[in-house]
Amino acid sequence: MAVMLVQILLMVGMVTLLYCGYYAIQSMEMSLVLNVTLNLANSTCWGIFLELLNWIVWYRVAKALTRFENHRTTEAHEAHLIIKLFIFFFIDCFLWFFILAFFQIPFGRQIDRMLHGMVSRKTQNLSHTQLCHMQPPHA
Repeated sequence: MAVMLVQILLMVGMVTLLYCGYYAIQSMEMSLVLNVTLNLANSTCWGIFLELLNWIVWYRVAKALTRFENHRTTEAHEAHLIIKLFIFFFIDCFLWFFILAFFQIPFGRQIDRMLHGMVSRKTQNLSHTQLCHMQPPHA
């Protein structure tokens, strides 16, 4: 149970980063080709990372937990391993849709305003820092 909670928290964090990346791409003024390319790169990295996470991390965690349970028969061992893999993969693959359905759709405008405020503050701080460190022109 604790492993699934850690997995859910990790996935929520990753989906949040993915959404922030998408928002950052959408909030920048750029050509359509660059916008599509960056969105494609963002989505491709997400897909590759998700597959690596599934088959390298969660598969090994499921095998270790099932081995730790020490089942009497091979059939029981395999059945419990399949159940764990199904749960891990289900969380990884479908958590994104649950977040969209229960957070983005009902609270999308509030989330966008919050992200816009964060991006605006970051831009203002960056501009202020650049202005403070500008050198006067040499005569």
